[in-house]
This record gives sequence, structure tokens and C-alpha cells, in this order.
Amino acid sequence: HQLLGNNKYHRLRLGVGRPSHPSMDVASYVLQNFSDEEQNSLSDYLNDICDSLESYIENGFEKTATRFNRS
Repeated sequence: HQLLGNNKYHRLRLGVGRPSHPSMDVASYVLQNFSDEEQNSLSDYLNDICDSLESYIENGFEKTATRFNRS
């Protein structure tokens, strides 16, 4: 944001979940290897990311956020 001179830009964030054990450091969780289950769903996750980027380019931020944000 320093290079832009302000903080008025959109961020497309990718969810990585949270550790199942509350005492585990989030950074350690994010940097660990994928589990077998995560590895199996990685292709679908990457396809969703590509779809969201295409939607952002074609439809703008608001429509994309409405479509792809999940609780």
C-alpha cells in the first residue's frame, strides 16, 4: 500500500482454514505439508481460485465477493 499511496484497493484472499488444535500456531499450520485429504481436494480448490479470478475480471469485485465468499 506504500507504493500506491493509499489503501483503496481490492484484496482477493484465499482461505486456508485454521488448525484443528487450538494450541497450534497458525503460521506453523499454514506452512505444513498438505494432508492426504487436502491434497485430494487441491485441484478443485485451484479451479475455484481460477473461477473467482475470471469472475473478478469479468464482473468486478462486488459480484465476485457475493458469489465466492463463504462463511
